[in-house]
Amino acid sequence: MRQQLLTRFLFVIAVTVALLGTVLKRSDVHGEDTTVPPNIVLIMADDLGVEGLGCYGGKSYQTPNLDRLAASGMRFEHAYAQPLCANTRLQLMTGLHNHRNWISFGILDPNSRTIGHYMREAGYESCIAGKWQLQSYDPVHYPGAEKRRGLGMHPKDAGFDRYSLFHAGETEAKGARYADPTWLQDGERKTEAGNYGPDVWVDYIDDFIRQDRDKPFFVYYPMALPHWPMTPTPDSPSWRNVDARSVADTAHFPDMVRYMDKCVGKVLDTLDQAGVTDNTLVLFYSDNGTDIRIQSQTDEGPVDGGKGATTNAGTHVPLIVRWPGKVPVGVTDTLVDSTDFIPTLLEASGNPLPSDHDLDGRSFFPQLVGDENPNERRWVYSFYDPRPGWDKDRFGFRVSARDQRWKLYDDGRLFDIQEDVLEEHPIFPHMTSPATDAVRARLTSVIEQESAKRRPTRLDVEHTADGNRFLVVDPYTVPDLPGRKATRGHWTIENGTASVAHDDELYAKYNNHGPLMLYEVPYNDAHAVVDVRPDGCRTVVFTMDAQDGGHAFRIRLRTRPADGKSGPPSQIVTYGPRKPGEKAPMVVLSKRGEVPYLVDRHWNRIEASVVGDSAIVTINGETVSVEHPRIAQPKRSATIGFSFGRFEIREFRLTAQPFFDSLDYSPK
Repeated sequence: MRQQLLTRFLFVIAVTVALLGTVLKRSDVHGEDTTVPPNIVLIMADDLGVEGLGCYGGKSYQTPNLDRLAASGMRFEHAYAQPLCANTRLQLMTGLHNHRNWISFGILDPNSRTIGHYMREAGYESCIAGKWQLQSYDPVHYPGAEKRRGLGMHPKDAGFDRYSLFHAGETEAKGARYADPTWLQDGERKTEAGNYGPDVWVDYIDDFIRQDRDKPFFVYYPMALPHWPMTPTPDSPSWRNVDARSVADTAHFPDMVRYMDKCVGKVLDTLDQAGVTDNTLVLFYSDNGTDIRIQSQTDEGPVDGGKGATTNAGTHVPLIVRWPGKVPVGVTDTLVDSTDFIPTLLEASGNPLPSDHDLDGRSFFPQLVGDENPNERRWVYSFYDPRPGWDKDRFGFRVSARDQRWKLYDDGRLFDIQEDVLEEHPIFPHMTSPATDAVRARLTSVIEQESAKRRPTRLDVEHTADGNRFLVVDPYTVPDLPGRKATRGHWTIENGTASVAHDDELYAKYNNHGPLMLYEVPYNDAHAVVDVRPDGCRTVVFTMDAQDGGHAFRIRLRTRPADGKSGPPSQIVTYGPRKPGEKAPMVVLSKRGEVPYLVDRHWNRIEASVVGDSAIVTINGETVSVEHPRIAQPKRSATIGFSFGRFEIREFRLTAQPFFDSLDYSPK
């Protein structure tokens, strides 16, 4: 009897505690949410792939604090970023993919709603400290800079209550980020000789965390480390030599990674000392892969840094999340994209986005706390084009969709990343199998669905006759670009794409020539980039027209038949002098089978670099070199055209070769 009474008493106590906990957690007498929201600390490293951390199998660097964080939290195996910092930072700040938030590299649209605004509305007191680089980027001399300088969002308008930031202002005034740093702090520009930038921002964050407040706090710490320049840290032996503190050398990279980890450790220690660790959600992420000058050792062998590349080396980044007692310890294969942080943090705060929100991100908070997530991310979409921006002209469109294993580019290349992490063995559309056909169909649907949301960007650099600069940059967002002539066809320009269909009547009228897009601009040497999507086209031609008439250089491309069999060959040609009353003789410069086919109904990239009498042509990554004296003729225009089917162009870019060669391509 006594045992029954004791059991009943314990049952009543358990039910009472459970009900009380539910009441305290879910609602007060007015039906309002009274859950105590967590403090949130979001840390983002600058240029660090997964190979940089010991908890991901890295062996080259000391990261004890981050390894301990992973051992007490959840480590993500499939977190991805954009290949460059500004692209990722814009996505994280806005929750939107780059084709919906882009103006130019390093520019955050001042009309954007940021993670700071969302967290303020959720009732948080917030600070941001570290690297900004979202207000201005281009130096004065860069072509088109006059149209962009002064654009972007000032930190004071980004929704944060406090800020302490490097590179908040014009590029040439940014100063140093490491030794003797310059930064903008709560409206005051500061420079301090003898100090170290990362120490400034950690101290600022620590002071913010320790403050008394009646609200939860949100800290966003976009780190400067371990980004180039690779210089000594205060823990490096060479720091004692004042003159050596700003001397860049990749040999300092291990020290920078170690100091990055030390900074994270200081923030974690401050949470402990302030007694708020148990109710603080900590997230560590990175903005892109490791610098291309760095090779790291891992459990599975050496890994070359891939910053700027769309491969795993440039996009596969660490993500570690800790919330003691709430987030279980372990490893997850949940897919995460940089757009996902706003919806995730809002759900963690108890203020989830409404179901009809317009952001691209998806909350992964349910997975953090062990719940089912009906809206779990099944794919990651990437629209990667960091231009316009100083030293970003080597990059271009790369659109893709992926899951944990498969990755499809919109040029039709499919990769099994699990077996081909370096993306060296593409599976082309004609290489069919039931398994890959199903994957291709699923990821193609994602690309088409997401790409259709593209927001036209502001025109960056218009057609110019200045031979030392860009000659033509046509993103097809402005219908009437100077120098452009859409001829022989009814072209439409909409949302970044120019398109036209074959017309039999026009074809016959113009002596068996199809629609043409022509750009009138004088030049000699040049580098051209054209992105095209043929649909049933028989031939696609890119031509550089000679000032004296005729074609100095022409690429004649055929599309691969649907069955993958060889059809008429693609060719690179020039034309000899025209005799009166005769056609100019065509001179074939390439060997049969040397020039690749285009892939039908997919985006294809045509590149041609012409200097003097030589040309280097790259079609979808495959390169051919040719030479002939006729190529060196002075030129008056460049054209792209086709015959039969339907045709789309999403970029036409012609750059004067002397300027192109003068660009600094070292990672910044």
